Amino acid sequence: MNKIYHNKLDSIELLVSFQRVVEGVDQPKFVALAKSYKSFDSDGILRFHYRNSENLKPNYYLLWASHDDFTKAGFTPLKTKSGRAVTLKSALKTYREAINATEFVAFK
Repeated sequence: MNKIYHNKLDSIELLVSFQRVVEGVDQPKFVALAKSYKSFDSDGILRFHYRNSENLKPNYYLLWASHDDFTKAGFTPLKTKSGRAVTLKSALKTYREAINATEFVAFK
């Protein structure tokens, strides 16, 4: 696990990353799964939310870029339909779906 400083998400922990390779040639398609204990408020401000220290739940983010520098990568917060944080299992499922989708998308 690698901690980085993202330009909009602050300090995050990269859990896994992936680069698309086609017939032995690296493609400019990178996807990563990251976690942080900070999340965005309804007013768009990144904050640390907790009720008590025993119930801290991480927020997961899907990062994507056309380069391997995830400090400036685009991101999507992974949430349930009701707006709650997803579990690691759900986050990994979304990450696998993003890997499969890299065959058909281009990051600019």
